[in-house]
Amino acid sequence: MGRPRRTPPAVGLLIAAGLVLWPRALAAQEPLPSVEEILRKTIERAQWAEEQKFDSKYAYRQHSVQEELDNQGKLKKRRDTVYQVFPIEDVPYRRAVLKDGQPLSARELKEEQKRERKFRAALAKEKKKPPQPKKKDDDDIEFNEEVAAKYHFTLLGRETLEGRPVFVLAFEPKAKDLPVRRRIDNFLNRVAGKLWIDEQEHEIARGEVRLLEPVRLWSGVLGTLRRLELLWEQARLEDGAWLTRHVAGEMSGRVLFKSLNLRLNSEYADFQKVTPEIARRQGLPGE
Repeated sequence: MGRPRRTPPAVGLLIAAGLVLWPRALAAQEPLPSVEEILRKTIERAQWAEEQKFDSKYAYRQHSVQEELDNQGKLKKRRDTVYQVFPIEDVPYRRAVLKDGQPLSARELKEEQKRERKFRAALAKEKKKPPQPKKKDDDDIEFNEEVAAKYHFTLLGRETLEGRPVFVLAFEPKAKDLPVRRRIDNFLNRVAGKLWIDEQEHEIARGEVRLLEPVRLWSGVLGTLRRLELLWEQARLEDGAWLTRHVAGEMSGRVLFKSLNLRLNSEYADFQKVTPEIARRQGLPGE
């Protein structure tokens, strides 16, 4: 009897790959849920995440670059700042630590200390007041039934983002005369875009927004936003929390009597869950 034939390495790799990919292929063939079901679960997840206050439980670094352009799109001014972000009394605070790649100068460090003391004092003053129901800010954006009701959503299909399956939805305003109940509605009523929603946890893993028509700021008194394109992405951390990891955008318009043409990019990294030891290290800079 002859020796058993060995499977060639290449064939073995193909078989192994097939065993890994086959369940994914079956999952991809599952029928897509309705848009209504996806939105319902996404709104529920957003409400739950808001209650968890994950942004008050983590410290991280934020690297932001702001570029001011002229009317021809050429660079006029560039600001490059690195912040250490951490919660103070459960409120995220951004402490500048680098500017244009260099440590803060003595003057800048003094200004940063003054700004942080002012922030801490305001929080301490607020803490002494009797507890009151939280009021919704005119500029707050929460993904809830009221916001979702503004748009017509179209389910484009499934994709894979950062190794996780996501639903891709396009959205656009249902009408041109949507109600304005808060100041932010002037903006929300005039945007369209796409959302990548995590299939398992229904977090918005990625979003793209573009302005469809100009928006007047404070009835045109402060200026007009003529163009806006915005991208944001979230990262899923080991404990299941989702936090912003990237924001990029371009905008142009007018603020008071000055033309505005900006390009923005912020990266968020080095996420650390706040422990008593980390909290103790967050004293005032330079002290």
